[in-house]
Amino acid sequence: MSALHCENVTFPSSDRKHTSSAVIYTCPDVPVRAVIQLSHGMCEYVRRYAPMADFYAAHGIALAGNDHLGHGDTAQAGEHGHYGEKDGRFHLLDDLHTMNSLLHERFPGLPIILYGHSMGSFYARWYAEKWPESITALIISGTAGPSVMNAIGQRLAALIAAVKGNDAVSPLMVNLNFGSYCKRIPDAASPNAWLSRDTQVVRDYDADKLCTFSFTAGTYREMLATLNHVSRKSWAEGIAKDLPILLIAGDADPVGNYGAGVRTVWAMLGDAGRRMARANAGHDTTGSPCCLCESIHSTASRSHEPGGVMMICKRAP
Repeated sequence: MSALHCENVTFPSSDRKHTSSAVIYTCPDVPVRAVIQLSHGMCEYVRRYAPMADFYAAHGIALAGNDHLGHGDTAQAGEHGHYGEKDGRFHLLDDLHTMNSLLHERFPGLPIILYGHSMGSFYARWYAEKWPESITALIISGTAGPSVMNAIGQRLAALIAAVKGNDAVSPLMVNLNFGSYCKRIPDAASPNAWLSRDTQVVRDYDADKLCTFSFTAGTYREMLATLNHVSRKSWAEGIAKDLPILLIAGDADPVGNYGAGVRTVWAMLGDAGRRMARANAGHDTTGSPCCLCESIHSTASRSHEPGGVMMICKRAP
């Protein structure tokens, strides 16, 4: 099997202050037939996905993405967790569009599947509403559904940012967002134990300085504003009816309210006139990555088909 090749790419961020850092993963001896553009999650970065990229690339599917503002190599020292200046969410979204344009130039004529995980799924959902012509399919992984608490949280974050500054870290906001995430995990050894049933994955995350930072009040305001936007009925109605969509979540994932929020997003799209289907799997999204990758590989292979599928992955005993 060919070794995974990582190509480093940079481009000016739309905020006119930062240089966005990006990577493109391929296997040199395997012809690329499709591209997955990653919109990564909160408090992580694209290179964390190298093991998954290894699977995709071996099947002729390149994986590429840029580190969001406030994350990874795009953030400068002391900036991790902060993209909360005015219009920060719009800059993050526009950077995804710039990355998409670069991928179209790098791989002309090939399908590009936008894959958004967790926080990145909020922006991927918004992206699909705004630039559907630039992607062939959409994968929504570990997303969240509508909640009145999200609206309250946005207003609270805005108030804290107005009083203490956009770049202030609020323990209250951090606790409101993560304080209950381990409540279903007996004797959780880490506050991040909810991320994966694989304890080594959790230990690696805890030890990674590019993951263990807190969002600022301004960033919470921008992120929750994005989530609230894509939680509206008008968002679902604005998604192109012929865009193939795959929703993936674990039933033990608190971000998606243990599957309930993801089902709501699925229902919203169905109510907006999309043809939707459901599929269940006997594993969670982190416990058996090869099986998960096979599902995504199948989506990439059949990305011309309209409609949508939701896969709720169940935690193994």
